Amino acid sequence: MLFGLIPAVQLLRDSQSAAMARSSRRWFQDVFVSAEVGGAFVLAMLTGLLLRSLWNVEQVRLGFEPHHLTTAYFTKPKNDPTFEERLQAALANAPGLESAALAYPAPFTTGGLTSGFEIRNRDRLPGEPEWHGEAYFVTPEYLHTLRSPLLRGRNLTEADGADAPTVCLIDRNLADRFFANRGPIGQQIFMYKGWAQIVGVVENIRADGLEEAARPVVYYPLVQVPFFPQAAALVRSAAPAGGLLREAIRRTNAGVPLFDVQTMDERIGESLGIRRVLAVLLFAFGGIALLLAAIGIYGVIAQVAAEQTREVGVRMALGARPGQILGLFMRQGLRAGGLGLVAGLAVTVYGQRWVGTLLYEVRALDFTTIGALSGISLVLLAAVWLPSRRASRIDPQTALRHE
Repeated sequence: MLFGLIPAVQLLRDSQSAAMARSSRRWFQDVFVSAEVGGAFVLAMLTGLLLRSLWNVEQVRLGFEPHHLTTAYFTKPKNDPTFEERLQAALANAPGLESAALAYPAPFTTGGLTSGFEIRNRDRLPGEPEWHGEAYFVTPEYLHTLRSPLLRGRNLTEADGADAPTVCLIDRNLADRFFANRGPIGQQIFMYKGWAQIVGVVENIRADGLEEAARPVVYYPLVQVPFFPQAAALVRSAAPAGGLLREAIRRTNAGVPLFDVQTMDERIGESLGIRRVLAVLLFAFGGIALLLAAIGIYGVIAQVAAEQTREVGVRMALGARPGQILGLFMRQGLRAGGLGLVAGLAVTVYGQRWVGTLLYEVRALDFTTIGALSGISLVLLAAVWLPSRRASRIDPQTALRHE
C-alpha cells in the first residue's frame, strides 16, 4: 500500500512539470532498487554464513558412532531391585541387537549432571574458580555400545557392583587438564557418593550438544549410584530398535513405562533444528529478495530507456555509437545497484556482532562475503545489461518518430 500510494500522490501534484515528475519518480525508483539490492545482499550473506556454520557443526567429532543407535527412557520400578540387571540380560539376548547398555542420562537429551568436584592431594590455586564437571552413570557395556574408545586403564566391569569400592572413568579432557604431570589411574576424585578411584580414561564424548565445548566428564557405574528414578536404554542394531526395546521391557516387567524412543541421529537432528530452519528460511527469503532486486533494476532501466527513446535517437543520429548508449544506461542501473551493495555490506559489518552469536567457527566477514558480493554483482550486471543492450539497438529513424 505504501509503495502504491507514493506514485499516486506524485501524480496528483499538478503543479509539477512532467520533467520534474519523472525526475522525482526516478529518484524514488533508484532508492527503492538500492534498498532491494542491499536487502538481497544481507540475506545472501546470512544464508551463506549460516550454511557454513551448519556444515561446521555437523562435522564436529562426537567421540562415538551415532548411527544405528536407538535410545529410550524408562522409569525404574519400585520394589524390583533386580530389574535393571534382568533388562540388561534381556537386551543382550534380543535378536538383531549388536550391543546394549543402560545409562543416565543418555547423550543428547538433558546433558550430564553438573557438579563440583575435588581431587585428592590436589588443591585449587589461589583465585582459581571452583572445579565443575559432568557425571554420567553407565553400565559396563556403555563404551562398547557407543563405539567410543578406552584410552588408558580398564573399563568398568560387573565386579564394580553396589557393594564394591566406588570407581569411575574420566574423559581425556579431565585427564589432560588435571593430571597432565601425573598418571590419573589410581587417583581419587570426589563428585558423587564420596571418593571414587579412577580406573580408566576414555575419549571425549560430546553428549550435551555439538556446539558447546566438552566439559570434564566422570563416568560412574550405574549400579553404584542408584539415586535417580529414571534411566535410559541404548541399543545398537542395523535397524531402529524401538520395537525390540518395548518387547524387552514388557518381558522384564510389563508395568514399566518406556518413553522418548528415538534414534541418536534424530536426537542430534533436533539439536540442529533451529539452525536448519533458519538456513532454509533465509535461503528462501534471500532468493526471493534477489529475484525482486533483479526485476526492479530491469524494470527501472527498461522504463528509463522507453522514456528516453527520442533522446537515444537524437544521440545516435549525431554519431553516438551503440556502446556509448549501452554504457549510458548501464551506469544508471549500476549506480543504484552499487549503492545497494555498499549499504548491504555496511549493514552486514555493523550487524556481525549479533550474527556472530549464531555462527560456529565462522567469521562474519571472510570469503563468504566475497562469494555473496560476486554472485549478487553478476545478477545485478545481468539485470542492467539486458534492457541497456536493447536500448543500444534502437533504430535511430524509429526512435526519432517515437512519441
